[in-house]
Amino acid sequence: MKNRSTSGLTAARSFLAAAMLASCLVIAEARAAVLLDTFGPGNTAPGTDLSLYNLDVFNQSLAVPFSTGSQVTVDSILAAISGTGDVTLGIMADAAGSPSSTYLYSAVLTDPTANVSLTNLGWTLEAGDYWLAAIGVKTFLGAWTGGADASMGFAYSANFVDWIFLAPGSSQLAPAALITTAIPEPATVMLLALGLVGLALGRRRLS
Repeated sequence: MKNRSTSGLTAARSFLAAAMLASCLVIAEARAAVLLDTFGPGNTAPGTDLSLYNLDVFNQSLAVPFSTGSQVTVDSILAAISGTGDVTLGIMADAAGSPSSTYLYSAVLTDPTANVSLTNLGWTLEAGDYWLAAIGVKTFLGAWTGGADASMGFAYSANFVDWIFLAPGSSQLAPAALITTAIPEPATVMLLALGLVGLALGRRRLS
């Protein structure tokens, strides 16, 4: 009887250990991820505000591509956009290698100063390809400064519809931007962990 009790306790401990291990894996996966980062070290934007990066009376818009392999929640966006007037910054779906020209999520920036920051966004994206795009109104005078990433191309448009993709190159660095995902709330992670522990103990009682 004693051996059976000891064996049962050992099995229960094994289930509990497995559940706690699974919980740790869940917590590890809960860390924030970077979806896009074209800034230089320390979130610097070393590029020059050439006409290529203007968001102004010429109605030029700019967009930088990024992708995610799973569903994520965008928590914050940092972009080296500055100017006078209103400019809309947001996320568009990909349409055959170009921005769709329709925002999935967006925010209007008024008289932004680099580096402009959007936080606590809660924008949910499914796995797929996307663009971070900025469109200024006709009266906006400003620019989206180039970053430090020579390995990524970007797109621009003079009418917000017909996008032109610029391949990666040292003379045309992608505009500086940083997109990070949200970290699940501790309470959510703990509930999931407790659920795993409960499931393990429940299986033990049924065996």
